[in-house]
Amino acid sequence: MMMIMVMMMMMRRRRRRRRTMMMLLMMMMMMMMMMMMMMMMMLVVVLLLLLLMMMMISSSRNRNTS
Repeated sequence: MMMIMVMMMMMRRRRRRRRTMMMLLMMMMMMMMMMMMMMMMMLVVVLLLLLLMMMMISSSRNRNTS
């Protein structure tokens, strides 16, 4: 993510206003979408890990009790 931000800064410095503004807006939108997707993926992975942990704990408890 940091690399992309650096690229954005470089793009700003190199070119001029009109087209770059539109390009920057498009890039920002893409960045937001990517961030949202990453957040969603992370949440899903965390939830899955939690479920797995719960399953393991419950199974271990059941085994211990049995």
